[in-house]
Amino acid sequence: MKFLASSPRQVALWILLFASLSALLVNLTTLQFVFPSKANQDSDIRDRIHAAPAQSTTGIEYPFLRVPTPIFLLSLPKSGTTSIYKYFGCGNVPAVHHVTKNETGHKFKIGVCMSDNVNKFNRPLLKGCGDHHYKVWTDAGAIFDLKNPQCYYPSVHGLDDIVKDYPQATIMLVVRNTTNWVHSTKWWNGIRPNMERFCSGFPNVSSTDQDWADFYESHSQSIRDFVQIHPSLTYVEVSLESSSTASYLENRVGIPASCWKDSKPPDPRKKIKEKIASEKTKNKKRGG
Repeated sequence: MKFLASSPRQVALWILLFASLSALLVNLTTLQFVFPSKANQDSDIRDRIHAAPAQSTTGIEYPFLRVPTPIFLLSLPKSGTTSIYKYFGCGNVPAVHHVTKNETGHKFKIGVCMSDNVNKFNRPLLKGCGDHHYKVWTDAGAIFDLKNPQCYYPSVHGLDDIVKDYPQATIMLVVRNTTNWVHSTKWWNGIRPNMERFCSGFPNVSSTDQDWADFYESHSQSIRDFVQIHPSLTYVEVSLESSSTASYLENRVGIPASCWKDSKPPDPRKKIKEKIASEKTKNKKRGG
């Protein structure tokens, strides 16, 4: 044992070395290597985010955001688009809802701008659609041009353009009870009849409520399938009616839960009724 030192100091060093090696061997014998199971890999897409960054990727302006921009909300109308718009606004993240404006302040429908970029100008989807300022696009669909009616909804007509032009974007989807959604669109401001008449990829004028219910669910699934085959995209899905949506959004997106509210735009029928009632009151006063 010539390699062993005889001095007390060297003996102490060897004892310390052997003790460390022994502890390491013990740890190795108890270490467990865990590999993801097939069940975990196939877990519900609502609980995962593709390529979710550990910190903000949006720059120093919005360091609290946990998802990259631009953010596309691909929910259909009457499915939480106003709520998401107000959620980001509460968090001081510039968001636009249905109507946008360019650098000169000119206002126009988001869907018109997107459609023109794709079908007329062959340029990125958001070019000139407020991309100089806004980070979030909600309710971006539009039916336009009364002389030659056209329809453009990015969740139906523009998915490939989103991933082509913005491969690191965030896709958001708010879903709600299908029956409630069908009922809401049936009576809201003529939206369903216009979709039936002018929008390719949507149910037609002879469609039933069940056809619209099937469409709504297949639309949601098509978004999930799309992000699943494009892992560079970040995906966040929430339920409009869930009590956990506020805390989920705070954890995933970074804006406080207090900013989440189920917001409903004013019912146009209510405005019409109020206007009629007001006119009747005026007429009575004149007659009196």
